[in-house]
Amino acid sequence: MCGVHIVEDGEEIDIDFQKYCPINNGKLCKFGIDLPRIYKNCLESPMIDGNLAGREEAIAEAARRLNDWYHDSDGREGLVLCCGDATNEEHLAMKEFASHLGMKRASGLGHVLKAVGNTPFIHDIKNFDIVEGFEQIVLVNIDPYYQYPLVARKLQNAKRRGKKIVSIGPEGTHVEGLADDIMLCRPTDVHDRLKGYVSERSENYTLYIASMGPYSDPTLIAELNNACHGTNSRVFFIKDYANTEASIIMGFNNYESGIEDIIEHIEEGRINALVLVESPLYDTYLDNERFRKACERLKVLVVVQSLMPRDLPANAVLVPMPAFYKRRGTLVNACGRILDLGGYTEGLIGVLNDLNEKMRNGQRMEFGKLSSRAREIYGRWIMEFKDYKKVPVPEHVPADNDTIHYYVVNPFLIRGMDHQLVKRANGELYDRAKERESYVLKKNVAEGVILAYQRDPRYKKMICRY
Repeated sequence: MCGVHIVEDGEEIDIDFQKYCPINNGKLCKFGIDLPRIYKNCLESPMIDGNLAGREEAIAEAARRLNDWYHDSDGREGLVLCCGDATNEEHLAMKEFASHLGMKRASGLGHVLKAVGNTPFIHDIKNFDIVEGFEQIVLVNIDPYYQYPLVARKLQNAKRRGKKIVSIGPEGTHVEGLADDIMLCRPTDVHDRLKGYVSERSENYTLYIASMGPYSDPTLIAELNNACHGTNSRVFFIKDYANTEASIIMGFNNYESGIEDIIEHIEEGRINALVLVESPLYDTYLDNERFRKACERLKVLVVVQSLMPRDLPANAVLVPMPAFYKRRGTLVNACGRILDLGGYTEGLIGVLNDLNEKMRNGQRMEFGKLSSRAREIYGRWIMEFKDYKKVPVPEHVPADNDTIHYYVVNPFLIRGMDHQLVKRANGELYDRAKERESYVLKKNVAEGVILAYQRDPRYKKMICRY
């Protein structure tokens, strides 16, 4: 909704944007400016076991391996994993594809949904202007300048209008000129500080802003949900991926496990077939090497995405698909509005139809029918919003040592692009961090926490695993 447009000029990719877009006051963030860098790296060549192959050959090999697994799975589970960079229609297509093969589906949010149930995560958040409408705004463990610049823009407007802004989290460096009250605490203490803050104050008209993704603490999300139950307060969950909300709305996720659990299940042999869709976890998981080694144990690994993975396992069949902006379909944005993406290819739907044809697996899926179903499901979902449903809060398990490794994501990180990562470590590692990092700030952060920035690629043998 920031007004940016992708412009194709032959083989060149550029951007244009609405100079008076009300969402971001006509300004673009670094993410928007660098979109051409992302999309010029689109994947074109299929691969089979590390060797270049033709598309038909790769489709045929992926179909053969999936068929063999289907007929001889030994009671083990198969999984279609997509973290959210897919349209509503593609989520429904993946559901149908997985159903024919008897596979489960995962979005990376299984640990959250298991903890809080299928409660809606968007309530009366019609547009970003809602940020300016609340008298009090509480940032919970989030750096809006780094993670979601559109929200930062609206927070600046709210500040100018005299709204009170509070930040609860391990660093105050970026929000120093924004927040009226900065409550510094270590990452594992954010939950307790938030719980105390909510219990000590009676203000109802509060907007909480937090992130929700594969690395989120479900205990924190449950507390925020319950803080809004029976009040006029709201929580604005910023999602890591473009269409994360659809995995909930379209009922895509039926495997109640997060990424950590999924990797353990692969290592244990419980999952022995994986279809990984537009989720570059080989580049962006907390421990890339562990994820790759786990995948090398799989009997079947099919990777479908638009960008080339940097560390693809040798046993993978890699099938390219068009970049996200090129694909037809709809998505649900961070405010809960359904939007047309504006592309012109069927993307993942075409890939899955080709696989189905080779496997003689069900009828061909039609985009028009998938689109109609997606809009019907969305219409029912949006009508179900009544109020926050109170949920049991999972037990909070604090860190069992003094070393804090905290992972902060943004749209660049999840696409495996060169960018600045944020890492935080305890004070004992400060001197070592200074020697290895591009630069380290120890200005306005919680006691025992370092805020450090460094450039990609991933940091082998560095001060921490994150």
